[in-house]
Amino acid sequence: MSDCASPLAELLSGYLDEELGPEDRERVEAHLEGCAACTRELKTLRCAGRTVRDTIRGQAEAADFTGFPERVMARIDEDAARESTGNRVWLREHRGTLVALATAAILLLGLLLGPLLFPGDATAPVEADVVVELLDPPEGYDAMIFNEGDEGKNITVIWLFEQEPDTDTEAAKEPAL
Repeated sequence: MSDCASPLAELLSGYLDEELGPEDRERVEAHLEGCAACTRELKTLRCAGRTVRDTIRGQAEAADFTGFPERVMARIDEDAARESTGNRVWLREHRGTLVALATAAILLLGLLLGPLLFPGDATAPVEADVVVELLDPPEGYDAMIFNEGDEGKNITVIWLFEQEPDTDTEAAKEPAL
């Protein structure tokens, strides 16, 4: 910092970096003609700037950038693979739930759109036999059958989905240490 008390001393850095407007630039140049302290400060700032620039340039020239783009792209590919693997694991862990939700959404959509697609007397009572049965599926699976019969037309929907692991039961099976 300059020993000068003039407010123009604070503009020396901007003057050096050519950030000042024409009026301020002329005021600083006029001030520098009569102020030895600000002239010394400006020389010090120029010297410091050259030192930093030369140091950075020397480090950049010494740096080995061979294969730099390839290393960057490899790193991006690694990150993408890691993220993709995480998504696949999550989908695998929640597949049963997702299938059940998708099935329920399709059935709900069918119930909502059915009257629009197949118009009829909506006030007439529906005479359909609906039976929902729970099955004894293989271990690790849940299953349900939905049967609807009406005038010789039968609709059967069978849901078979993996059971989600019960964390309380799994924790109980592990031996305590």
